[in-house]
Amino acid sequence: MKRAGKSRIRKLVVVSATIACCVILLPLAPALSQTVQQDTVSETLTAQVGAEDYAAARGISELRYHMTRAHTRTANNVSPYGPGGLLIASEAGLLEAPAVTIQGLSPPCFYPADLSYFGGHTIAVSKSHPVYLSCTPACWGNPEGFLTDLSKSAFVHLLDQYVGTTANNRYSIGSRFFVQRTLPHVLGLFRDIIPLAHAAAKTGGTGYEHIYHIFVPKGIDVCADDPRNMLCYSPDRPSSFLLCAFHFRVNFSDIGHVLVTVEPFQDVPECAAQVPSPNGQLADSTNSPLSHELFETITDPDVGASWIAAKSLDLHGFEIGDICQPILNAANDFLVPTFLINGKKYEVQLEYSNKYHGCTNAP
Repeated sequence: MKRAGKSRIRKLVVVSATIACCVILLPLAPALSQTVQQDTVSETLTAQVGAEDYAAARGISELRYHMTRAHTRTANNVSPYGPGGLLIASEAGLLEAPAVTIQGLSPPCFYPADLSYFGGHTIAVSKSHPVYLSCTPACWGNPEGFLTDLSKSAFVHLLDQYVGTTANNRYSIGSRFFVQRTLPHVLGLFRDIIPLAHAAAKTGGTGYEHIYHIFVPKGIDVCADDPRNMLCYSPDRPSSFLLCAFHFRVNFSDIGHVLVTVEPFQDVPECAAQVPSPNGQLADSTNSPLSHELFETITDPDVGASWIAAKSLDLHGFEIGDICQPILNAANDFLVPTFLINGKKYEVQLEYSNKYHGCTNAP
């Protein structure tokens, strides 16, 4: 990706589905609104994951995560939330969905369930910080290029209805982190991911204005390692293969609130985008779940506290991306639509719009 100025690079050296009807606009028209921030540039910095980070992970006061299910038999009927399941207050009457008149959508269409708001935080402005484990960005395609295009696109303005702003380029790139270490075959959420998140966030920033995307290389599994809810990305072990990606929020006693998405290697059956792909199967298989987790973090950063589906028993607890998660083809790849994002073709799943009562890329 070419950008004006210097790239912002930080290095970490570790020392220890129901498908709704769709609206696709090709091409997307640019949104007319003010710009709130530009791409960040800065110097190269180094951080280490050490005893302080592991101690902080052991002392966390709160953790909630939400996964994107893999389309595996094992994942059926498994709660996407953990630990402790989904907690929603004031649900009375929400399961009785009101009559809806669908406009602008061609049949066949149906109304699955609009998202309901439960009073929690949403994110109007934030920086995305990629964190690459033991490999260069090319190992996942070009996630920074995609995040930059997404931030500048009309597609991202689908979120305006949920976050209350129409500003442009409000979810731009922040710091880039590299992690140089020999990885175990299975990364644990508590054992590995949370200390890493602490190490990145203590230098990159905390709170709702920072989202960390941890990219896991090919051949490495990821498990929640929570005895109450053992969720795994494990293509090599189908019996535990439950998720493709997930996002979480964690509260550290020293640095506070941190938001993270975890992006395992997606170019595998049950998680990959179908071919042909405009950017290649590797890149678009990364881009689609990355957008899924980013949109869900923006609209429901504290997991189950903001915008979620609560008007349908079938979709109860689904977030903005879950409702529109694609179905599979015969090769067990996701049938993902191709459309323009900031003038470039991408193969990326749609997101749910209360405005259109369906899955769309329209703002």
